[in-house]
Amino acid sequence: MKVDEYLTFVGRARGLGGKKLDDRLDWCVEACGLKTEYKKTIGELSKGYRQRTGLAQALIHDPDILILDEPTSGLDPLQIMGIRELIKSLAGQKTIIFSTHILQEVSPVTDRVVIINEGMIIADGRIDALARDAMGKNRVFCGLRRGPEGIENALRGLPEVTSVKQLTVDQGCRFEVGGPFDQDLVGAVARLAREQAWEIAELREAVFSLEDTFIALTRRAHSERAARMRGVA
Repeated sequence: MKVDEYLTFVGRARGLGGKKLDDRLDWCVEACGLKTEYKKTIGELSKGYRQRTGLAQALIHDPDILILDEPTSGLDPLQIMGIRELIKSLAGQKTIIFSTHILQEVSPVTDRVVIINEGMIIADGRIDALARDAMGKNRVFCGLRRGPEGIENALRGLPEVTSVKQLTVDQGCRFEVGGPFDQDLVGAVARLAREQAWEIAELREAVFSLEDTFIALTRRAHSERAARMRGVA
């Protein structure tokens, strides 16, 4: 079956006909980037275009909610990029529920995440808010070319700082500085370094990936579940 025949069949099965069906076919072909493949049989299509065809059939009746299950599974990087851009283009028009185990594909296309572990919802919110909840505090990495005395104590003396950990490096010294998310840790450390004339080699805020957040939240959920079980026993 050709792409146009398949989409027409699905549209009619959804109760569309006449001009309304033609308009929806035109829109889906344009939105899903199927113009060059429209007259090909589905068996001729690459996996990326088969995924696009699947999206087009899901969109043909103009649903308010679109549920996508692993839409980028098995695709090459260029195909993934294409599907990702398509999903983002639809996000302003529809509610899209994106189900996946490939967490690096979630962040670029979503503004809200629900994490389910062992059948239970353990987190629901914006990615940045979940990261704050999971990690508990912000972290800044500070590296110096030389390590004069008193660096750790000076960092601990900053009111914005709640923890300082020295990290092992081959040359110079490096610290992980922790503090609340609502404090400007980078700015505080930078001002201190300027006052102390430290030679800064690195000063950056830690980036928490969705994988980091997922691991932290699921570990917390397991610990809480185990504690409840011990209480019952």
